[in-house]
Amino acid sequence: MEANLQAYEKDMIRELRQAGVLVSDTQSVVGGLGFLFPGHGTHSSTMFDTYLKGSPSAGKLIEMADEVVNERCGFRLTDAVRGNARFPIEHPCVTQPAIFTAALGGALMAEEYSLYPSLLVGHSLGEYAALVCSGVLTAETGLRMVIDRAECVADVPQDRRGAMLAVLLDDDTQIAVVRRAVAAHASRGAISVGVINSPRQVVVSGEHELVISCREELKRSGVSSTLLPIGVGFHSAVLAEAVAPFEERLKQYSWTAPMTPVVSSVFGGYVDSDSLEALPSLLAAQLITQFDFRNSLKVAQDAGVDMYLDCGPRSVLSKLVSSQVNLGDVSVTHLDYGPAHADRTRDVLTALSWVRAGSVAPTDVEVVDAQGEVFEAPGSGVVEETRDGAGVDMDAVCTALREAFAERTGYPLELIEADLDLEADLGIDSVKRVEVVGHVGEVLGVDVKELDFSQALSVSDIAEVLVGSQNVEVADAQGEVFEAPGSGVVEETRDGAGVDMDAVCTALREAFAERTGYPLELIEADLDLEADLGIDSVKRVEVVGHVGEVLGVDVKELDFSQALSVSDIAEVLVGSQNVEVADAQRTEAGASDAQLDSVTIKYEDESSRTAHRYVPQSVRIKSLGAERTILPGDAILVTAADQSVNDAVRKVLEELSLTVIEIPGDASEATIKRLTSSDRLRRVSTVVDLSVLRPHADILSEGDAWWQDVEGQYTTVFSVAQATYETLQSHGEHASWISVTSSGGMSGMDLRTVGDPIGGLTAGFVKTLALELRQMHTRIVDFDVVEPSSLAGALRTELTHKAVNEEIEIGYIEGDRYTVRVLPVPVSSSDRAVRQSLSTDSCVVMSGGSRGIVRECALALAEQRNIPVVLLGRSDPDDPEMKPWLAYSDEDWANARAEVMRQGRTRRPEASVAELSDEYRRITYTRQLVTNLADIESRTDKIHYLVCDVSDPDQVDKAMAQARSRFGKIGAIVHGAGLESFGAIPRKSLKKTAKAIAVKARGFQNLLRATAEDDLSAFISFGSISGRFGMDGQSDYTAGASLLAQMAHIMSRSQSQNPRTIPFITMEWTAWGEVGMATNPEVVSVQANERGMTYMSVADGVRHFIDEIELGTANPEVLYFGELGKNRPAAQVPELTKSGTQLSALMDKSGMIVNRSSFPMVDYAETTESGLQTTRVLWTERDRYLPDHLVKGTATFPGVLHFETQIETALLLAGDQYAGIELDQLDLQTFLKCRDRDRVTIHVDAKRVDEKRIDTELTSVFRTPSGYVLDPRRPQSSATFRLLDEPVSAKEPVLDVEHIFDDVIGEFDIDKYYALTDSFISFGPTFRYLNSAFLVDENIVVGELQIPGIPGLFSDVADPNFRCNPILVDNVGRFALMRQLWRNGQYVVPTQMKNARMYRCPQVRERCFGKMTVLEDYEDGFDMRLDIVDENGYLLCSGEHIRLTAIGSMPEPADILSNTTSPRI
Repeated sequence: MEANLQAYEKDMIRELRQAGVLVSDTQSVVGGLGFLFPGHGTHSSTMFDTYLKGSPSAGKLIEMADEVVNERCGFRLTDAVRGNARFPIEHPCVTQPAIFTAALGGALMAEEYSLYPSLLVGHSLGEYAALVCSGVLTAETGLRMVIDRAECVADVPQDRRGAMLAVLLDDDTQIAVVRRAVAAHASRGAISVGVINSPRQVVVSGEHELVISCREELKRSGVSSTLLPIGVGFHSAVLAEAVAPFEERLKQYSWTAPMTPVVSSVFGGYVDSDSLEALPSLLAAQLITQFDFRNSLKVAQDAGVDMYLDCGPRSVLSKLVSSQVNLGDVSVTHLDYGPAHADRTRDVLTALSWVRAGSVAPTDVEVVDAQGEVFEAPGSGVVEETRDGAGVDMDAVCTALREAFAERTGYPLELIEADLDLEADLGIDSVKRVEVVGHVGEVLGVDVKELDFSQALSVSDIAEVLVGSQNVEVADAQGEVFEAPGSGVVEETRDGAGVDMDAVCTALREAFAERTGYPLELIEADLDLEADLGIDSVKRVEVVGHVGEVLGVDVKELDFSQALSVSDIAEVLVGSQNVEVADAQRTEAGASDAQLDSVTIKYEDESSRTAHRYVPQSVRIKSLGAERTILPGDAILVTAADQSVNDAVRKVLEELSLTVIEIPGDASEATIKRLTSSDRLRRVSTVVDLSVLRPHADILSEGDAWWQDVEGQYTTVFSVAQATYETLQSHGEHASWISVTSSGGMSGMDLRTVGDPIGGLTAGFVKTLALELRQMHTRIVDFDVVEPSSLAGALRTELTHKAVNEEIEIGYIEGDRYTVRVLPVPVSSSDRAVRQSLSTDSCVVMSGGSRGIVRECALALAEQRNIPVVLLGRSDPDDPEMKPWLAYSDEDWANARAEVMRQGRTRRPEASVAELSDEYRRITYTRQLVTNLADIESRTDKIHYLVCDVSDPDQVDKAMAQARSRFGKIGAIVHGAGLESFGAIPRKSLKKTAKAIAVKARGFQNLLRATAEDDLSAFISFGSISGRFGMDGQSDYTAGASLLAQMAHIMSRSQSQNPRTIPFITMEWTAWGEVGMATNPEVVSVQANERGMTYMSVADGVRHFIDEIELGTANPEVLYFGELGKNRPAAQVPELTKSGTQLSALMDKSGMIVNRSSFPMVDYAETTESGLQTTRVLWTERDRYLPDHLVKGTATFPGVLHFETQIETALLLAGDQYAGIELDQLDLQTFLKCRDRDRVTIHVDAKRVDEKRIDTELTSVFRTPSGYVLDPRRPQSSATFRLLDEPVSAKEPVLDVEHIFDDVIGEFDIDKYYALTDSFISFGPTFRYLNSAFLVDENIVVGELQIPGIPGLFSDVADPNFRCNPILVDNVGRFALMRQLWRNGQYVVPTQMKNARMYRCPQVRERCFGKMTVLEDYEDGFDMRLDIVDENGYLLCSGEHIRLTAIGSMPEPADILSNTTSPRI
């Protein structure tokens, strides 16, 4: 027992020593414990995933924070911290609540180990967590205050929020230099020394431009500083306008006397009962008040605190404290040991708990600075003896060397980890690495010229090579670069055999850091130079030259094209012998060509039309509505297949004081009636329907399994709705209906996941239910992933919050909340548009008989396009039973209803009156059929009628066989069949309404399966706007129409169900005038007369149908409607101009772009003093083209999309005061790399130079893999645009397309080209439009390409209306890449473009032709001209002068050209 106790004590002492608390093992009583709560600058994307992980108290706190932030800001805090929400982590509404939550979570975690503070010290923002810990505030109140603080700060325009600069002082004299620099700028605006953190660190805060200017002046004076990644000038006058609003908010809260002393950073004294009343004004003033943190530490010292625990992330505050206390008397430790060492937190807390229990006393031990590795603490960190008594301790040497690295780079010390890849993880290019190798050679006395660094990827790898080369002696490892007094001197390794490898490693990193200016802790050896650290190729090439001198290597002929990381470049350098290479100059341009679009952001003038074209889009929504009261009562839970989902939802309902009644999700109609027949039903106020969350058969599976799933799902939702209809109606606004679906996150519209379309059936039905029970709180909530706890949490949110704008349809994608907006998106109005007509060699099969809408569209195909049409209908004109009725005149037939019903009753006594009336209607349809077929026959011989009920698979198979035997092949399907059904849900029968579902759903399935082997050009369904919006009285019709829309979305994206990549389109019609179901007089009376809905003319309907086939087909769901009157759903259809073809505003109140189709590369726009700034977040799940555009294996933002993003921003700034636009010049400066699953924020700043010119600059927020911001505004590209008085139009053909290939001398093997370049510049499926490429002569390449039917570039925009045809230009630009690879073996990328114009955007499936002409060749690239034309030779776009620059080369020119027999080569 005693032995075990001794072993335990040794473990505790070891942990304390490793935590930096002990270096000797004496024991006595413990003194005061102070908790430290950090302020700004401590956030990171992993802050909730490291030391807090596994803590029950912290976990509950984070859950609460998620709920409160979601309520207040519209996103979950954890999602935003990890980069999965609208706001980046740098936004005040993310940063401040996150730091507060993490720091308070650390304190709660410490209390789990019985560690209770005697004093609380908060640094700036950290004061709020300190107040909570002291009992002045509850955790939730504190968080709400912090959100108030963040919102008041965010209300200050971004360009006025200022910046903060951390200044590191080498000695006492430099503070005067800082104050002088600040004073020199103070006359120009707000700037001051905002915070004094320590004798060696102060923070300058103020207006952004003044802070930057001050930084430059300090640099000239030899004072080091780092711009903090905060984006706000706290503790300066720039936030003065936020003080009063914040104070008013704080006055609404109540305060309690502190139970534990709190030291205020505002006035450097205690917060006590007497100061509570003043706290609102004090905390509000904190935003602009300068403070000296040393005063807080003095108060703590006087109170007897001898141990500090940093409760916040990244252990920043502990390092700050360690640098200014006497570590012989006071110990400082922290909780956050980073993602790789989260377990250390528990070990340290256990050991500290043991200390606090009285086993070990810090007052009787020697203490070393646990953070000495990061911050300079003169006189500390030098250890006289190693653990083996053989010289200086390795850890101390490592610390001293890392300290030097940190000073050289400006990186935070904690990020400089020896095992990280220099290029990939830390952005330290190989040139800098070689330079450092040379420096290290001098420091260590090692000759590096003959050493092999080819496998050395990290600092530790390089150190191993250096140390292993020979026994070396080390002087001051920082000696020649900068001084670090008293630290870093290494006398001997642990084996007495020269310098320790870790020390060498650290010294190397120090030299790298000095060249980049990065904080040392970010220089991780395994990072990709460009993708992870943003070190561009220009710098790399520059450094390669320098390294050549250091290492004595001639780099002129070395090939660095495959060198992605420092180790790669080193391998080339070290493995080489003296060779020469041309200077590669630059690789930063952007990976592809760019081109211009001169289209206006105005929509075409369609004012003469009675209906216009619209497309639904998923849009992220931030805000929640007001909270609503859930009254106690009963709730019906229609269960999912997964019991864990049911349990999670049941728990939520019970927490809301609802008693749950379960109904199996697969129950029959009879079972549902039985379960809902009791008196208890009257107390039901809430229905939560999870029934669709169960496995369903594939639509192409054999047999009836899929249809049975559809029928079963409809039975469930219909039966439950009918059973609860009246009781829900009686509860009014306190009634709730929530249906959960899993269609991919937003009704199948998002490309990231392929969901279950059967959810569309439920969605359509519930939209109508909501219109019939208008007071009821209704939601259809769609999820991309069904995870029980997340789903239940989302349902709680939807149940307990009203809609902001009457939203019913809500989606959750990767935790973000979405809804649907229906926006005007007309097809091309250009007179040069090339229509993609259906082939006259095959027939179009149309279901829906020969009446109404289908008849009119069939006639248009036959008469206007000469296309054979096969009509399918249930009515048989040759039915013998019909002949007597067909003989009636129209007048007699109008009076024959009674006679028909009497005869029907005689034949079928059991038939109901409704069924007998249906018989009369069926005969009427047959009479109309006969008349219509006679009319059609008199007009065209291209239309043929076959009897077929599309809901019967055997009949459909037979009809398809007949169509093929008669016309050879089937070219397209138009599924227009449908059954009318009017009446509120309680008055409908399941049997009858299921027939309407069968015609839509089973008809779709039968036609799809019967044509599985046909080469279809399109599969079109006729739906209704009611499927998107709902329509009272038409629940079954809207259910079927909604299912068709979701089928189109999902079939268009599902590779397994649509391997032929056929465009699937659902055309959702408004009411047609003169024809169709809505011409029923009763319907007209309600819709046209009472509600003010405009009916679409037949002429407009037919024109839309033809236009969609020939000019559209990229959007799976398209709506056509005019004025909706009282039917307009405010949540889905935003405010439009009077014409109905334009949005009244391009942005909503938050600055979010409303029409993503027209601006696919802009998320948000915000006006600035100089013009406009737009924001776009890139990530591979959404930007599906990124994995298809790789440079050296890393996803890279294409240069053409640099262009597209900037022209969209220019158009937003220009507004509608122009007729056209063209590119003057585009400069691509740096590759913009996007690591897998990383979210990269880009900004474009646009300003008017004069009336006709707009300048733009694209920058990115550059982060390390761990989420640390290295550069909040990294320049990537810039452009200048000219605004034109006249629109750009192609007047005449510029290329003779018919003879464009007559004089070619060779054809490029495109597949071989892709294979050869795959490891360097890779183009995946979304970038491959080329059909052919031919060499005309050495300087001209021509070829053909075709726009795909389903582009699939974005997950959230199906058919982007690009402004510069980026992917088309990129493909034609590939001619240049092929030519250069064949001619010189060089890899080239565009770096500049001048004088570019966009004439027209081609349609999907349109054939285009391109021509690339070399203007002038250079050693490292060439200039070219690009022309892209349509099949008639008219220009689509042109670029007069494009510069391409070599970034690498093959050993020899590529053999990718065939038939090269001409003597001209």
